[in-house]
Amino acid sequence: MGPDSIVLTSMPSTPTGPTTFSLSGQITDSATDAGISDAAVLIRDGPNGGRVTRTDASGNYSLADLLQSGFTVTASAQDYESQSKGVTLTSNQSLSFQLTRTQPPTPTPPGATVIGFN
Repeated sequence: MGPDSIVLTSMPSTPTGPTTFSLSGQITDSATDAGISDAAVLIRDGPNGGRVTRTDASGNYSLADLLQSGFTVTASAQDYESQSKGVTLTSNQSLSFQLTRTQPPTPTPPGATVIGFN
């Protein structure tokens, strides 16, 4: 290389990670529409499988940094029937659930004899 030479160099590009999205929504009581606090929201399968969060005092939740994919989301709370829904996440999305209270067992009257079957 002489005095008139030009040397071009390039900086290596910084690799970017995969695009991620968020899933958010609200878990409510199907009878009252009130938010259910401390409900669990679980992604059951796919590349985001195992991710879980809990709802706030108003029943709101958010899961961030999710990979684009299809998966099943299950919402559950104490004294409520669990509910699952399928999602194909291709952008930031909202997914809400309305859970139904489970029926408490009927109490056995005092002095009654319970005969069961196996």
